[in-house]
Amino acid sequence: MSEIFLSLGSNIIKKEFWIKKAICNLSSFCKIDTISSFYYTAPEGFSNQPWFCNIVCRGMTQYNPFELLLKIKEIENTIGFKRPFINGPRAIDIDILFYNIPSDVPVDTNSINILFGCDETKLIPKKNNDILEILIDHSY
Repeated sequence: MSEIFLSLGSNIIKKEFWIKKAICNLSSFCKIDTISSFYYTAPEGFSNQPWFCNIVCRGMTQYNPFELLLKIKEIENTIGFKRPFINGPRAIDIDILFYNIPSDVPVDTNSINILFGCDETKLIPKKNNDILEILIDHSY
């Protein structure tokens, strides 16, 4: 089993509902053990749209990063990941923030970007009052 951190976001009506639905779907193949509070962020790239509702969750999965990504894309498509244009509004968006690959598992990570492929990204999980806080400091 591999430790994972995922971010989920939505900026279409019933934002929290879409995120909870995605968590339920993820739970069918991942053991989700910690979920952050909802937090809200301004959209990037195209600002003339509603703010995003987001969460970060921590869990364990038996899938390798590629299989996990395919399962995540299935959830997005089932819920309705339809954005009219790049950076446009969407019912659900799920990103793999962190995937801890056990040393005994051979995986070619050159063909998948986790943490948005950004070398400057730092993922710092910490517990605070039983809520998982994920701080992402990135430069574009």
